[in-house]
Amino acid sequence: YNAIALLSETLSQNARIKYRPGVGVPTFAYLPTGQLTVASGVTLSVDPQVVLKPTISFTLFYVQGALNVIGSDNTTGRVIITSRRDDNPIFGGDTTPTDASTPQTGDWGNFYFTDTSVDAQCKLRNILFQFGGAGGNDGGTITTLSASPTLARLEFFQNATAMTFAGNSQPVVDS
Repeated sequence: YNAIALLSETLSQNARIKYRPGVGVPTFAYLPTGQLTVASGVTLSVDPQVVLKPTISFTLFYVQGALNVIGSDNTTGRVIITSRRDDNPIFGGDTTPTDASTPQTGDWGNFYFTDTSVDAQCKLRNILFQFGGAGGNDGGTITTLSASPTLARLEFFQNATAMTFAGNSQPVVDS
């Protein structure tokens, strides 16, 4: 694989996924290999320009604490969440050279916010979501269960379902 692996784990302290520029194009992509759980009392931040390419159709972030994924603008500075099969050089290039398949809807799962997530500290802004939503209509690329994160300037391309809100969810959604 031509990427930096993120192994499945439950975060027990605050963490940050940093932007790692390559020399020229493509930039480095992160290849999550399993679910990253943001435990209660913990904050995970993702820098602008980070590219995440989950390897299979699992929940990428299971949020019980706080998640901040904030791109710096809605074009070159946004965060990209796309298929491991997406060979676009702007999105990290060919990260899986032994997989010649084209990207497709449902290549990865979703972000899942639980009722224990800290609503005021959960913010997603300036993000491009591509080829997600492995749960189909039952689970959107962003799924909340009695959680209310702030969602702003998000773009969805070829996902099964963009957002699913259940329970007492009242997210702030802004175009």
